[in-house]
Amino acid sequence: MDDSCWFLRGKSDNLMLELLIDSGANPNILGYETYLRIPESQRPPLEPMRTTLMAANGDPISTYGQTCVNLILDGTTFSVPVIVANIGSMHGILGMRFMRDNDCMVGFRKGLMKCGNLIWQLIQPSQNGCFAVRLVSEVRIPPGHGILAESNVKIRTKRYDSGQGMLEADPQLLSAAGILVPRSLVQITGEPVPKLHVALSNLSEEEVILPPGMIVGRLSSADVLENKV
Repeated sequence: MDDSCWFLRGKSDNLMLELLIDSGANPNILGYETYLRIPESQRPPLEPMRTTLMAANGDPISTYGQTCVNLILDGTTFSVPVIVANIGSMHGILGMRFMRDNDCMVGFRKGLMKCGNLIWQLIQPSQNGCFAVRLVSEVRIPPGHGILAESNVKIRTKRYDSGQGMLEADPQLLSAAGILVPRSLVQITGEPVPKLHVALSNLSEEEVILPPGMIVGRLSSADVLENKV
């Protein structure tokens, strides 16, 4: 996935999601792997469908059915019709149907999405020399508890010095799910950066499920840190 793509962070029940904003796609799509992570007691049933999905290269995409999911964005709940399909590790895609149904406009230059009177800041995997720190596997955090979660970083530039880097918390993770990530120094041993263990604390009153690939912070290289001083 291109790092210039924009994602919207939301929640379905207690499952955190990062959804690709794709104005070139008509339907909303939920990844099959993500669908299976919805607790079985809360998982909406699939209905058969006749629509055929095609990838950008023209290859057909495997589909499993259609349903509606509740998507919570900053406390506002949307009932979103989705096609459940095999899109790899991607959580899902919000297409033109969501934008039309909810009168949405996307400012790709500033990374903002406006739906009616609501405005959300979108996120990118890498921004201004900072690189996304993503979970390696699914994490479940009970309310009031903290864990160390294995994460990794994909560096997309050769100018990345060995030494210490700063792990910056993702403020949206705190506001959207009540997950606190402390700001901390980590050791960088070259490219690619080894797996990191990130401290995650659940400050909410319910269990939070974070799927693989969820961005939990951003890593700044040594040269970026020096420029901030």
